[in-house]
Amino acid sequence: MADIERGTVPIAVASKVLKMDCQTLRLLLQNKMVDFGIAYKRPGSKQYSYIIYAEPFYKLTGYRHKVRYKGNDGTDKARTD
Repeated sequence: MADIERGTVPIAVASKVLKMDCQTLRLLLQNKMVDFGIAYKRPGSKQYSYIIYAEPFYKLTGYRHKVRYKGNDGTDKARTD
């Protein structure tokens, strides 16, 4: 299997890959019903933050998230996250 870089997948992207809405995915993360990410609250906060880890998500779905950015020469580049 190819080397997978460390990184994260945005909630919106992961929910499209999984064919579910963002809120459902957030609830799955909050209730620890999936193994590819976490939901957490910072001390004193009422809001959750979410992390979806790229490698376990790739192993489950086969989807590799690519981040688009502008290179030093102004051209579009893709980076696997």
